[in-house]
Amino acid sequence: MAACFPTTNHIESSPPWNRNQQFSSMPSSASYASGDRVVRELLAEVEREKQREREQRKKAGLGTADIDAEDDEDYMGVVPLIETLEKENAKYVDPAILNMREEPTDSESDEDDHRFTYEAIEKRQEILQKKYKRHDELLKNFNKSDNIDDSFKWMNKIDKFEEKHLHLRPEYRVIGDLMNRLKDSTGK
Repeated sequence: MAACFPTTNHIESSPPWNRNQQFSSMPSSASYASGDRVVRELLAEVEREKQREREQRKKAGLGTADIDAEDDEDYMGVVPLIETLEKENAKYVDPAILNMREEPTDSESDEDDHRFTYEAIEKRQEILQKKYKRHDELLKNFNKSDNIDDSFKWMNKIDKFEEKHLHLRPEYRVIGDLMNRLKDSTGK
């Protein structure tokens, strides 16, 4: 079976981020756009590879059912985790928040979508900046605490604040769950 990953000549040798760069308090939308572009290019490359393999097998007179079934396979067992997180999100998270990063389409209903107006983006950025400042204050108070009781108090406040205001995207939660599973299975 041919590899489903692009060869190294298609991927930049340096990482998409610069470790020596000073990180700003807000992620730039350009980094999201370039990251999305890279992901789309990689997915397109994988699809082209699969299509080439299908064509080669058809020319050789072989079936392509196993190639088609590859998409349905759950190699790492993450499907149950993702389903659990989706159910949890359906209960506790507003659907409008889940779809916040979606690009507008050309449909007529997008004319009513106010999420992408300049004012809405500015408002979300201002809210995020306030949350960042509050989180920074909590961390400073935690660092300045003199004894264990104060540290525990500030740690609990930070945990509650992060849980309420700084939600992790589902894919990061899945990654965290997988890392915890790995730690449990290896005993480290």
